[in-house]
Amino acid sequence: PFDTHPENSEFLAAELPVEKARKELLRAFKLEEQDTKAQKILAALESVEWLSGGSQETVTNKVFIETTIAALKWKFSYWGFGMKLVLSRDKDEVFIHVYAKEEWLRKTAVNERYTLQLRSQESAQEVSKFPFKAVAPYAPLESTDSELYKHYDENDNEVAKGGSLFTSNDKIRLFLGFVKSKLDLNSMKDSKLLLHHYCLHDKAKLSYFKSEWGRLGALVKTQPIDEIAKYFGEKVAFYFAWMKTYNSFMLYAGVIGLAIFILDLVVEQNPYEVSSIQILTVCFAVFMSLWASMFDQKWVQRESELSWKYGTTHFHKVEEQRGEFQGVYEKDEITGKIKKKRESSFLYRLRKTISYTVAVLFVCVVLAAVAAIFFYRSIVKHTSYGPLLCGVINAVQIRIMNILYGMIAQKMNDWENHETETQYNDNLAVKLFLFKFVNSYASLFYIAFFKGDIEGCKNDDCFSELSLQLGSIFIVNLVLNVVELGLPWVKQWLEARKEKKKIQKMTQEDPSVREHMGEVEEQAKCEDYESPFDDYMEMAIQFGYVLLFGAAFPLVPFLALIETTLEVRVDAWKLCNLTKRPFPYKAENIGVWKQILLTVSYFGAITNAGLIIFTSGIFDFCDTLTQWIIFMALEHILVLGKFVISVVIKDVPEVVEDGLKWSERIVKEKVYKVFSNSEDQTSQKLSFGKEFLLKPEEIQYIE
Repeated sequence: PFDTHPENSEFLAAELPVEKARKELLRAFKLEEQDTKAQKILAALESVEWLSGGSQETVTNKVFIETTIAALKWKFSYWGFGMKLVLSRDKDEVFIHVYAKEEWLRKTAVNERYTLQLRSQESAQEVSKFPFKAVAPYAPLESTDSELYKHYDENDNEVAKGGSLFTSNDKIRLFLGFVKSKLDLNSMKDSKLLLHHYCLHDKAKLSYFKSEWGRLGALVKTQPIDEIAKYFGEKVAFYFAWMKTYNSFMLYAGVIGLAIFILDLVVEQNPYEVSSIQILTVCFAVFMSLWASMFDQKWVQRESELSWKYGTTHFHKVEEQRGEFQGVYEKDEITGKIKKKRESSFLYRLRKTISYTVAVLFVCVVLAAVAAIFFYRSIVKHTSYGPLLCGVINAVQIRIMNILYGMIAQKMNDWENHETETQYNDNLAVKLFLFKFVNSYASLFYIAFFKGDIEGCKNDDCFSELSLQLGSIFIVNLVLNVVELGLPWVKQWLEARKEKKKIQKMTQEDPSVREHMGEVEEQAKCEDYESPFDDYMEMAIQFGYVLLFGAAFPLVPFLALIETTLEVRVDAWKLCNLTKRPFPYKAENIGVWKQILLTVSYFGAITNAGLIIFTSGIFDFCDTLTQWIIFMALEHILVLGKFVISVVIKDVPEVVEDGLKWSERIVKEKVYKVFSNSEDQTSQKLSFGKEFLLKPEEIQYIE
């Protein structure tokens, strides 16, 4: 099928050794030459000359790719999938559009013990009386014809009769899970046999999200979190649910901070007395510390509710291996699947150690860069523009170092070879956040707690200097984020423009070339969307600015409120317009980001106590020892307050605990036919006559 554009002819004409081609072909099917299954595949392809063991030593890429496509077509048919092959309009790609049938899905789900939701038997009155019955239980599928489970129409709406046992997300998970167990998609990409694999968008559902969610005009509308989970998967839904909670809490901090900022502008202050604004600032610092704890606990509650609702509680126990994970193929005796086994755990630990060593080196580079900026600041401190200019330079330095280290951290994390997606993302998140924590906040910590003693602050007012530095960094970051948001759209537009010119030229040479793209090809042009990792990172850094130093510049929470409000819709717009449909990953929580945010929250208590005692100027009349005593007392009070909040507000609401216990009982009764009251079962089987009663001689008076 490759009567293609001349620019690809050189690659297709290139030759590779037959032995290497055989290995790559078998590797694509997770096989070695000596495997029995490998011999079956080679026997099925015996009509292919270069595979038949003849004297041919090399084979062209064109023949190799055509053979691989034929082998995939044969295997997909053998596995029972529906399929069609589509040639791209510029004839340089072949799309294999594969879909699974209901019968295959049911058999596979039973074999995999795939979890589905049972039909709800509870009336609205019953649910109102017992709220823990609001979520129907989830259970593994035990039979291909079971009517216990929910059935869905083609739009994933529940139906009473007919329909499929599976939502579109279930179908994608079952299909791709099976394919990944049989094919090494990553090695196929490495050998350029495969360019992409992706799920197709549903036009009707995508249109709904575009109009109701993924546009700035939908700012006043509530996010359809449940619909997002049904279409994009729980992992994406958790991010947007977290953003919704974060944004609602930021509203309180933003309004209070804005009020304090306005009062600071309009109220005259006596520089020789403690002003009302200083007192309000102290109160705001205390409020922000407790605000962060309330946010953390409320989100943990919301998280447990969502994982219960989506049936993903304890999901981490069944996570699949990453396609990029390198290892030796072996049969897993537990699951019976062909899986990769890590060759050396020592090498894994060594690589992680080296990665963190590199991170420490980059932190040293950041500290040197910050020192250079402050050295320059000392030179221009008497100018009107000096402090502001240095703040802008620091913001740009932060962004450049974040980008540079981000690329290196990504490479190092790939090199470490993590087995699961969760391990990969958690390790990358820790590496990046530790670096970005120092990179983003180093200059602010220096001004707040060290500059006054080392080189002094202008008018001995480090608090105002901290406010200017924080404002400069935050606003410049805000502007750079807006610019960055447009880059994916610009990139896609340029690629589409290039493609259009190419087609116009091909049409002039060959009028039979079609001008329109099919649905499959059109979606292939979109960017991949793996996870909301970068979005979490951006918000975690913003959370740090707001919590750690927001008291110094009370307008920051309000600016953060505006940014998060817009960020939600921009992220949604990107998902709906610029990216392929992501794989619907399951999730039970937001992963390591919960621990990162909690750590920042406790740092916030310490930082805010330090700002009040050492930087605000209120306690300047005290000697150093007294200040430290007050600081330790205040810091302990704030940390204790955070601890009390975490105890008073339970991680898991009672309704969720009851719902999980109830679900477990219902699953035993309906799916496994096990009654919770075993005495009731026993009593049905036993029959008691007169012999049951005690006889007088059976009771001994003397032992």
